[in-house]
Amino acid sequence: MGVTTQPVMLFNLESMIDPSKGLESLTEPLTQLEIDAVIRHVPRDKAPGLDAFNGHFLKMCWHIVKHDFYKLCSDFQNEAVNLVSINDGLITLVPKISNPETINDYRPISLLNCSQKLITKLLADRLQQVIIRLIHRNQYGFIRTRSIQDYLAWSFEYIHQCKHCRREAIILKLNLEKAFDTVEHVAITQILSRMGFPSKWISWINTILSTGNSSVILNGVPGKKFQCRRGV
Repeated sequence: MGVTTQPVMLFNLESMIDPSKGLESLTEPLTQLEIDAVIRHVPRDKAPGLDAFNGHFLKMCWHIVKHDFYKLCSDFQNEAVNLVSINDGLITLVPKISNPETINDYRPISLLNCSQKLITKLLADRLQQVIIRLIHRNQYGFIRTRSIQDYLAWSFEYIHQCKHCRREAIILKLNLEKAFDTVEHVAITQILSRMGFPSKWISWINTILSTGNSSVILNGVPGKKFQCRRGV
């Protein structure tokens, strides 16, 4: 959650990453059909954000509010909108069980405005169209139709085969640190640039990251706003 100075990339990205071609489609104009498709697939019962609206509201009132959302997406596309007013989040706890008793019975959740979630969902849907050719074929996290739990299935299958063939084998288990909260935003954009992402796409990502603020709700009252300069 800390704020750091400008980091220096210690890795030679040119020798590590081969840029991909054909990513210009990511920055094509956002169409009304794309926006409508996102609204159709929005869950109805997700927790509302600071604007108190959820998916059910959007679906029921889309014929009334859709033109405002079309304009918002168009302004975002043209980098003519300031997201500060809508890119706030409220961090609170929701119970994991019916009768929570300890802090471990809760999990944190960040409540966001539906308009901001629409923009990020549009970008995520476009990224899914090209992400398969950007990552290793064995990468399963964050990929639609894939589950990171498949790694466990592979591990058990491999162990079963080793026992079945009665051959000596060495199994190495590595515990990797979750780096989601320590990755610098600048490092992310440098990697995106080397991978071949258009400068406009990177500018969109920077806009979302730089305008986001969060507050923690305590006893129903939001605390002081803070901005996280690092972490995904």
